[in-house]
Amino acid sequence: MEESILKVGQKYKLKGNIFVGKFIIVYTGMPNEHTFSIALIFSEGYQALAYNLYYPQNQRCIELEFGTIEVLHVNSESLRCQITKK
Repeated sequence: MEESILKVGQKYKLKGNIFVGKFIIVYTGMPNEHTFSIALIFSEGYQALAYNLYYPQNQRCIELEFGTIEVLHVNSESLRCQITKK
């Protein structure tokens, strides 16, 4: 379990093995006062895909393919979370 503080636009890299590629989490801020957003980027070789996910501000646990993000605190400038890899 790793605790991270991501400011808007900062990324957190989760490297997989050579066959899986890598995942990157980017905190993209709050589009309004009740919602926050994170972008997920997956790349493998020369191919990549990315998408934004939107969550209510009171969301505390986010289950993803590569692990779990436990949101400890979120505001318009930063996201403090614990990331558990699978």
